Amino acid sequence: MRLIALLVVAPLLLSSQFSASTSFASEQGVLCGIYKNSKNEVVAGIKFPKGNYQIYTYGMPCNKVLGKKGVLATFLKQKDKDPLPKPWKYQSDTVGAQGFSASGVGFRVKLIEKIQLSATATKALQSINAQRINATKSNLKIELAIAKDSNKLFVELLPTTIMENAQFWSNFYDPKVVLPAAIALPGDSDWLNEQFAKHSYSLPRWRYDQIKNQNNKQMMIFDADENPTTNSVLYFVIAKDNSQQPAWVKSTITHEFVHVIQIGLTGARNGRIPCWSTEGSAVFYGNALTASPLGNSEVEYGELRKNWLEIFNLKKALSGKSETELLDLLRKSESDFKVCAEPMYLGYGAGSIMTEILIAEHGHEKFVQWWIKSRDNDWRKEFVSLFGMEIDTFYKNVAIPYILKDA
Repeated sequence: MRLIALLVVAPLLLSSQFSASTSFASEQGVLCGIYKNSKNEVVAGIKFPKGNYQIYTYGMPCNKVLGKKGVLATFLKQKDKDPLPKPWKYQSDTVGAQGFSASGVGFRVKLIEKIQLSATATKALQSINAQRINATKSNLKIELAIAKDSNKLFVELLPTTIMENAQFWSNFYDPKVVLPAAIALPGDSDWLNEQFAKHSYSLPRWRYDQIKNQNNKQMMIFDADENPTTNSVLYFVIAKDNSQQPAWVKSTITHEFVHVIQIGLTGARNGRIPCWSTEGSAVFYGNALTASPLGNSEVEYGELRKNWLEIFNLKKALSGKSETELLDLLRKSESDFKVCAEPMYLGYGAGSIMTEILIAEHGHEKFVQWWIKSRDNDWRKEFVSLFGMEIDTFYKNVAIPYILKDA
């Protein structure tokens, strides 16, 4: 992904060759993810209705709050009128959410309102679901290396998620070479290089050092990178006890696999298509392919979409900007990684929305053809050829109005 961040259910460093580690935090704290409350609950006499809650922490890691042994689970196991364990206290309104605090640390819970997708978002999702039905079997072979004591949920979900994604993409990209993938622990730079050595790949020095010195065990580093002998390599560095929710794990794995597809179709990790498409489409497909087509995919997609846009603080990035300023930022997000990625992350947030628009209006197949044709040609010329307008016209007349309305 080239994300570098703290994400859904726990801080995460999403891969990004262009940024240093950071944490995505709102004024409510670090966004940990969504807790699904399946029934009406009462904690210390306070009612928590059935529904989905966004969880934020401050001063404490996400995995101390979430999970079977987390603080929240402990609170929910108590009888309705039992007091909170000392020194915990309930706070009725902490930056727009209910909260719990103890000695300067705590967490906040915010009930998520039901999300009504726009007609454009719904149409884009339908295009993806239609492609799923028409997808053919993939011939992809994964060579997965798993470090001792690796994160169990990633070990469980990575092989199946990649194969599901490979099948979805097989009409466009079905490589004959093996895909080396690895699940590692913070500090495992040397181990990763050992696993990838047989494929003539080693981590770039800056990434090697970043993983080697990964002292924050809540941070995660995920990436796909070019490799001449196998097209791509894929790796996920995450602590053993870093608790995550399955939907987040699948969307993250899917995001990184989109970069594998981009490398295969365009011949490069970066530069052949605008950065906002590289990263924004990975966010879009990560959400759309994680939303189950057999269930209520619109609800699931809407929740994932909202969560990612909040993580990347898109509203903050847009706040106070004129349309002229936004046009300038979208232009910069094509190649300026400080705008596309950290610290602004406009390519991730706004890029996912622009991907959504293009797929809704032109379909998944034409969108991917844009990538393919941009392998040997200027992506701007191919954009005009396939979508019928100059990129600036798209920004001004289509993207900016939609982003401002729907973000």
